[in-house]
Amino acid sequence: PATGDDAATILPNTTATLTPETVPGSGDIVSAVFDNGETSKTVPGEGVWSIELVDGQPVATFTPEKDYTGPVTSQSYTVTDANELTASGTLEVAITAPPAAEPASETINPNTTATLRPETTPGNSPLTSVTFDNGETSTTVPGEGVWSIELVDGEVVATFTPEKDYTGPVTEQSYTVTDENGLTATSTLNVDINTPPATGDDAATILPNTTATLTPETVPGSGDIVSAVFDNGETSKTVPGEGVWSIELVDGQPVATFTPEKDYTGPVTSQSYTVTDANELTASGTLEVAITAPPAAEPASETINPNTTATLRPETTPGNSPLTSVTFDNGETSTTVPGEGVWSIELVDGEVVATFTPEKDYTGPVTEQSYTVTDENGLTATSTLNVDITTPVVPTTPPATDTPEPTPSEPATPAPSSPSTTSSVPTTVATPGQGSDDTSSAAGLASTGAGTGVLLGALFAAAAVLGGLLVRRRASRTE
Repeated sequence: PATGDDAATILPNTTATLTPETVPGSGDIVSAVFDNGETSKTVPGEGVWSIELVDGQPVATFTPEKDYTGPVTSQSYTVTDANELTASGTLEVAITAPPAAEPASETINPNTTATLRPETTPGNSPLTSVTFDNGETSTTVPGEGVWSIELVDGEVVATFTPEKDYTGPVTEQSYTVTDENGLTATSTLNVDINTPPATGDDAATILPNTTATLTPETVPGSGDIVSAVFDNGETSKTVPGEGVWSIELVDGQPVATFTPEKDYTGPVTSQSYTVTDANELTASGTLEVAITAPPAAEPASETINPNTTATLRPETTPGNSPLTSVTFDNGETSTTVPGEGVWSIELVDGEVVATFTPEKDYTGPVTEQSYTVTDENGLTATSTLNVDITTPVVPTTPPATDTPEPTPSEPATPAPSSPSTTSSVPTTVATPGQGSDDTSSAAGLASTGAGTGVLLGALFAAAAVLGGLLVRRRASRTE
């Protein structure tokens, strides 16, 4: 038999098929193999070959590894006929490498033209064209400027001419190069126009007695930023009654601080600041600080009767965030005072509710309790709770006095006189038809005893006299 060489060129990630012309001899061709004696062969790092007979003709294929675009090792093959006669040939495959394109960027001053020369690498064939993504060699961006692109000695050259006095951002452009094989590569072009620096506002929220640090985002323009000052032209500023501001550049960026006066929690006056670059171009922004106000807690007290529960609702005012917990000074929501009773405390709909239940029949003093509320910022406020238990009033009665009523046949007996206190009540009582001889003196009658007042003695004496008067009247009637 007689057979020849064959070659193919393929694109990356495609399979080459080779069909070398073969003429049988006196016998039919019965096999085709590579130089390893097999119908397949793998070349590490390149790909896989295979060969077979199709209608008596050798057909070989080569499948490259994924994205492989390097050289491919040529392969020898041999056909054999029925008479065991052979013929050999060579197979070759070339993978067409695409071109490569890199991005490019340029910075210009206003009213000048940027020229960009992006690096491009041809593949297996020269570049033939370059265009923007609109398929043309020029494109206009309204409000920005005009782009153009061309091949100069096989190299890409692009230009951008901004509109007069334009200093804003420039829209990125994509470009595509194409080679003789129709393979392409795409990349981007960017232009920056020198502008004044740009700076923004910044704000911070701090706890009382801490320092706020603000770092407003600042973008330099065509020159480095060289200074930052407040609207007084200085790097520090004191606001009476509020605190002290300062500003400086750290690695080209403004860093401002505000230190409030001790325990100050009121509003903080916002401050304007200005950054200046090497070209004396400026930008300004505003700095704001809010101080988180702590909660406030008020004392509460309650008076109860024995064997009842006191409920106290002390007034609390949240700061800049809601209350999250309330505890006694033991860090718990309940506390027991031996011999007095049990306290408990909780938040109900954001309000503090405390209770005190005294021990049975306890009427003594109740120990004051401290409570602390905490908000979401971890700020706290503390106050006190007091309960008074009303002491019952025990009614008092004067001592009972037994005064025997004299019988009709006996004269009234005057109350004995106290040795320590004497009250004489001279009394003459005359009944009708009797003279002065029938008078009876009640002088010297007195009634007072240990612990009894003069008034009580007088009352007892008067009662004795009245008793005697009744006896005399009864006697008179009897006679």
